[in-house]
Amino acid sequence: METGEEYVIDDYGTALVGTNTIDLYKPTRLEMKGWGMRYVDVDILYWGSDDQSIKVLTPRAKHATPRRMLIALASKKKSSQVADREL
Repeated sequence: METGEEYVIDDYGTALVGTNTIDLYKPTRLEMKGWGMRYVDVDILYWGSDDQSIKVLTPRAKHATPRRMLIALASKKKSSQVADREL
């Protein structure tokens, strides 16, 4: 990343889905304001885990968006297991 910093992106909201954008956390409002909105190149060091996403989203399942995400993850996992058995 252009900042030379590493971040864990842990955003499960709908506001950024499909926008090719991420929110970066800064510890203070002043730092957030100083960073503002920027276009920067991002290097993905590793992709997240479906299992970790399920762990994070499960307590939030009473809300519609996390529930839809959990259903999608479960469907993806089921499809993957079926494909593995067919090999």
